[in-house]
Amino acid sequence: MPITKPNATPGKPGRKRTPVKVEDFTYGGLAVEEAQMAGVMDGASTHLSFRAPEALIEEARRVSGMTSPTELGLAGLALLAQRDPVVEFLKQTRGRLGADHDLEY
Repeated sequence: MPITKPNATPGKPGRKRTPVKVEDFTYGGLAVEEAQMAGVMDGASTHLSFRAPEALIEEARRVSGMTSPTELGLAGLALLAQRDPVVEFLKQTRGRLGADHDLEY
């Protein structure tokens, strides 16, 4: 299922949705693609509205190449929804050293 972005103001007649290709995402695109493959981008959508510091938004736009707040939001949520294997490894091995570690100097 392709990601879509609105072409018209929400709630107005004639609202159209245009597919956004994953290739359009320069940063976070892989996360968006993986979210699509996992099926978490299927189904009904929910409207989110929040305020963010302008400097944060501009830096995210500069780094990502994205201009749409919807694109930024989808990429950010897709990145947050991914499980980081390094974090899982660190949680599982916290407080343990390998057999070949020597703490003596």
